[in-house]
Amino acid sequence: MSAYEMLQKIDEGEIKAMIVLGSNPVVSSPNASFVERALRKLELLVVVDLFETETAKLAHWLLPGSSFLEGEGTLTNVEGRVFHRARALPTPGEARLDYELICELAEALGRGEHFRYGGIEDVFNELARASAGGKADYGGITYERLKREQGVFWPCPAPDHPGKPRMFTKRFAHPDGKAKLSGITPKLPAEPIDADYPYILTTGRLGNHYLSGVQTRRTPGLMKKAPEPVAEIHPWLAKRIGLGVGDRVRITSRRGSLVFAVKVTEGIQPRTVFVPFHWGEELSVNKLTNDALDPTSRMPEFKLCAVRVERAAESFS
Repeated sequence: MSAYEMLQKIDEGEIKAMIVLGSNPVVSSPNASFVERALRKLELLVVVDLFETETAKLAHWLLPGSSFLEGEGTLTNVEGRVFHRARALPTPGEARLDYELICELAEALGRGEHFRYGGIEDVFNELARASAGGKADYGGITYERLKREQGVFWPCPAPDHPGKPRMFTKRFAHPDGKAKLSGITPKLPAEPIDADYPYILTTGRLGNHYLSGVQTRRTPGLMKKAPEPVAEIHPWLAKRIGLGVGDRVRITSRRGSLVFAVKVTEGIQPRTVFVPFHWGEELSVNKLTNDALDPTSRMPEFKLCAVRVERAAESFS
């Protein structure tokens, strides 16, 4: 079950309790108003985070989590190199490391014997054993190797194996050694434009903010550069809706309607509107986005939904 399907199961009554660890689905999920309504149905919602996020405001219990600087562990980058990440700071106050919270919960639920780790290195060693023989084989990687060699590539099936920086040099992982290419037939989006919703809304990121903005919206320097989401529209569309200096735009989808500040730019398609998603509440563009899921990946169709765009009654003073 994908993350979004879990939220749907809450709405259907199948899931009664949930722990949200370091995530803010009320802002980051599509059709965010539905997500908020679903989370309110839970009999128990526990959120573990650094701050009181929009999701944490709905929680029955908010537990102080830890930042990446306060926990030791490993990172695996997109080229397959595994790094050791040392702990830089102690956890403040009553904040706990993620694995400690999970282990204590398991103990309280009578399953502690399966989660008795002497430290986070023990968790990695279990990953190495569990992945042995698989495609992403960590079996030959240890903390000692990671520290000594400044990172090791997987697959690494044995302690004396050097790791494999490049997976396929002469053959691919098929009996004939050849790559298999598959054609894709383009399909219409789940929500194509029509006469009532004639424009395309797409969302994305800004350089000054990160994901749902939980940390960056608390950083004065970054907020000064980007204090609110700004809708980008083409001059053709601005003229079509009669946009004037100081005006805002109202964007309406089948799921809701929101007002945004606007930037007119030729760097966008005439019938497309872009809005960044790093804000919550009445600035959360994900209240408008479509939650249709891809049939294979089960990921929502964040990047495309049909909308109306109008000059808003509200404007800058």
